[in-house]
Amino acid sequence: MKRVIVANNGVEHAIDFVAPWLWLGRGGRCDLLLDDERLLREHLQLGRGEVVTFRARGGLCTLEGEELRTGTLPAGAVLVIAETWQVRIEEREPLDEARIARLGTLETDTARQVFADELEGAGEVDFADYVRAEAAFHEQPNEVTRQTLRAATSLVPAWQRAQVARAAIEGCAREQCPGAWSALPVSSEPRWRSCQRCGQTVTFCDSLREARALEAPLVLEPARPRRPDDLAPSVLRS
Repeated sequence: MKRVIVANNGVEHAIDFVAPWLWLGRGGRCDLLLDDERLLREHLQLGRGEVVTFRARGGLCTLEGEELRTGTLPAGAVLVIAETWQVRIEEREPLDEARIARLGTLETDTARQVFADELEGAGEVDFADYVRAEAAFHEQPNEVTRQTLRAATSLVPAWQRAQVARAAIEGCAREQCPGAWSALPVSSEPRWRSCQRCGQTVTFCDSLREARALEAPLVLEPARPRRPDDLAPSVLRS
């Protein structure tokens, strides 16, 4: 999966490129918020494809010494906006077969606690804490466990959370739908799983904004605040 990396003064921000389009800027409908008065609220739009495209609203960008407003951003190249913000695209390595097999054994909360201990022993402390928080919320879903899960969510990227999250599949009306993300087989790309009953691809979404930009079926990160009908069929992209 492609990831967008944005760096400035030694600080990096990253987001998985799941939706067809991503916006960078300091407000508005941006997927990645950047705190800099030099940027417009919606400064740069990126389009996902075999090659990522870009379109700048906030003045010219610099790519390999050339000033541009639109163009393509190859993997490894650096696009500079507002003089100091560096935007690049990376390809994240897929999960290996050993991790996929291990994730396929997490059918009980006890098994998940053992997996969390393994992660902590391997130095993946934040991921281990998320696995424990997810298990606690799944066992007793209340405001206390939800807040703990939200705190853990902020420290773990979506591609890791998708490996162990349990959430309902939304936007699928088929009677044979398995109904849950955890009922789908784990794939090498953590944020996409294929339903073996209907053949559709289900996407793990990190936010309501991301979900609304995608075609159903999908699941939403369980720690996110919800309201009735926030992803009703009329809201989902079709």
